[in-house]
Amino acid sequence: YPRANDIIQAFERQGAHVTLFPMFQHDESWDGVRRCIPPGVEVVLEGEAALLGAFLRERAGCFDAIFVSRPHNMQVLREALDREPTLRGDALLIYDAEALFAPRDALKAEILGSPLGAAEVQARLESEVSLVRGSDLVLSVSPLERDLFRKKGVADVRLLGHAVEIDPTEAPFGKRPDFLFLGAVHDDDSPNADSILWFARDVLPYIRRELGQSVRLKVVGLVQAPAVLELDGVDLELLGRLDDVRPAFETARVVVIPTRYAAGIPHKAHHAASLGVPIVATELIARQLGWQDGRDLMASSDALGFAQACIELYRNETLWTELRTQSIERVREDCSEGAFDRSIRDVLTLVTEPAAKRPAGENS
Repeated sequence: YPRANDIIQAFERQGAHVTLFPMFQHDESWDGVRRCIPPGVEVVLEGEAALLGAFLRERAGCFDAIFVSRPHNMQVLREALDREPTLRGDALLIYDAEALFAPRDALKAEILGSPLGAAEVQARLESEVSLVRGSDLVLSVSPLERDLFRKKGVADVRLLGHAVEIDPTEAPFGKRPDFLFLGAVHDDDSPNADSILWFARDVLPYIRRELGQSVRLKVVGLVQAPAVLELDGVDLELLGRLDDVRPAFETARVVVIPTRYAAGIPHKAHHAASLGVPIVATELIARQLGWQDGRDLMASSDALGFAQACIELYRNETLWTELRTQSIERVREDCSEGAFDRSIRDVLTLVTEPAAKRPAGENS
């Protein structure tokens, strides 16, 4: 969860005392935790959703703010607060919605051949927006979804995007033989699993006709989805979770983001571009990024068009160089670490200012 990690580290850098309460049990060691989380952050390693109420009860009065990321976690907190409102105490409630996921679910259903009715889509959207009830501040990752929240009557909603350091890889075009996908794939029902399976099934055959049958897609990230694991050594080369992804990007000529349904802004696109590897993505991803096809990336949503974009970018060094340069500039514009830190500072200012000065009950 790179964006959540960036938020935690930014809070800690700016002097906040942060406690991280995970909502899912993961098989994590303290060595693994401390590779990702600063030592000044308290981590409740045994935390899980079922224990949230007891934890807040035990720590009553300890927190100035409760910061919750994503709707499934907010749903758990809302249910706990509805049962026991005093669990919150005087803490501000900050909901990092990140994105609205109901439109993503509707798109997924349509792609998989079971479209949702308009009334059901609207009901899901209203249910998701209702999670902001009682929040002092709502954060969203993109202007598009910020505006959707505002249209639904959410008064105090602000942008908090990604912070990305630009550090391009150095290998020249001719020393980069690989197609690369970046992202964890936890189960067959995830957007990343659908992306990889669609690419392997529908896109890769076209690419192999032009570039040879030996072409495989390298995948960086934890893979637990059975359908994806089955393709390892056939259509895919699964590299697993890497502490340092840079060597994989040094040999990558093209990063593919064949995402057919998603919400928010894809961090993997900013990460790939910051490392100097041009991208072929679906039109959905291009829209979410606000990037232009043929200038900032290559974009197509049908299998043949996606394959043709991959082949053209793979063969055309001039195009490759132009897209590499332009996408780095877009990351510099869109993902400034300074802007990210200023947004975090604004959140902390809201937390520390006297209660009388805070806007009260706006998101209710």
